[in-house]
Amino acid sequence: MDKNIDIVKNHFSNDVFIKEMFDRNNLGLRNWEKIVIERYFEKNGNKILDIGCGTGREAIALAKLGFKITGIDISEEEIEIAKNEAQKEQLEIEFKLCNGINLEFDKDTFDYSIIWVQTFGNIYTKENRIKILFENKRVLKNDGILCFSTHDYEYVKGNYKQFTKGHRFYPYSNSKCYWKLFTIDEINNLVNEIGFKILFLGKSKELDKNINIDVLICICKK
Repeated sequence: MDKNIDIVKNHFSNDVFIKEMFDRNNLGLRNWEKIVIERYFEKNGNKILDIGCGTGREAIALAKLGFKITGIDISEEEIEIAKNEAQKEQLEIEFKLCNGINLEFDKDTFDYSIIWVQTFGNIYTKENRIKILFENKRVLKNDGILCFSTHDYEYVKGNYKQFTKGHRFYPYSNSKCYWKLFTIDEINNLVNEIGFKILFLGKSKELDKNINIDVLICICKK
């Protein structure tokens, strides 16, 4: 396994972090996630690929809205929890152990794809970031939409400088896992390189004045 992927896998398989993720399951979708769904995603049984699904917070909430969900993650422990939670809710959700860089799906499979909770920042090399974007483009249907969020370089540097090193954000002192910080220009260049059409690229607060989470969000169409 790629040593960078291994660092992320070890972090997200830690019992303390798994509990932290699981405790958020009952929160459902965040405000900005709800707005993205309402404005850009049509329900009607459309298929969503949830990359970095964790213990199933977004997948379960989206399934309840009527979407057909496939959730993938590199943590075996989190996938098992997500499966159990979906079963408790009597929801038909497919959860698979898989990384987003090599998607095990045919082309033109999904209507939408999401990479939320800043998972995109856990892709440590530009080569792999290009790969994950290309893979999303491949598995999306024509006019399919990808939405991903990242930590904002300006915001994190301005508020949590002591936890940063260059463009890396280390919120956990006992972990080698970090989140890559991005600027809007960096995201714009990446997405344009793949050939996606950008529908929205900006800070989460630009979606609605009541949003209190300051992350970068990119919504783009195949």
